[in-house]
Amino acid sequence: MARSLKSIEIELQNRLPRIGLDVSLEQYITDPGLVSRIVFLAYSNGHIEGKSVVDLGSGYGHFAYASRLMGSARTTAVEIDSRLIRATERTLREAGIEVLNMDVRDLQGHWDTAIMNPPFGSVNPGADRPFMQKAVEVADYIYAVHNSKSAEFTDRFYSSHGTVISRHLLQITVPRMYRHHREEKAYVRSILYCVRVSR
Repeated sequence: MARSLKSIEIELQNRLPRIGLDVSLEQYITDPGLVSRIVFLAYSNGHIEGKSVVDLGSGYGHFAYASRLMGSARTTAVEIDSRLIRATERTLREAGIEVLNMDVRDLQGHWDTAIMNPPFGSVNPGADRPFMQKAVEVADYIYAVHNSKSAEFTDRFYSSHGTVISRHLLQITVPRMYRHHREEKAYVRSILYCVRVSR
């Protein structure tokens, strides 16, 4: 069920709602164009089509929705914020996505692929670690976006749980959303990790 990058980006922009985000959870919008590129990479590596996929800290469910568009067989979106769940649940469920309103630390099960853009830990230091730990517990392959400032720790963590197949440098654009933001836009150097988990 291959789709073009542009068609996925447009679908995400048109189908999923926008509501206020919570700074305490370090919620930011993952740009649909970036989501499309990440899911397309996972698809190209054989980790989406016909596979089970979990979107950890799903927010609006962009990764889950894009994975379904690219032919995932079973897709799960996990999000702790009930407001986001209420806003997106109908759209996600209509697409055949399982929606779980819960802390990622409580998640049980197994998926072929985990995709996530977890909190960077800028507001709450270490906020990314429960996501990383859960990903290596429940998935065989991980696609995860992390702040480049934490690269030493992130490399060490993923290497201790498997093999880092690739790293891709990204520049994430963060619009002014919260009171502590001083600029209209901020650019955050990030790294997309593709990891094969050891079992």
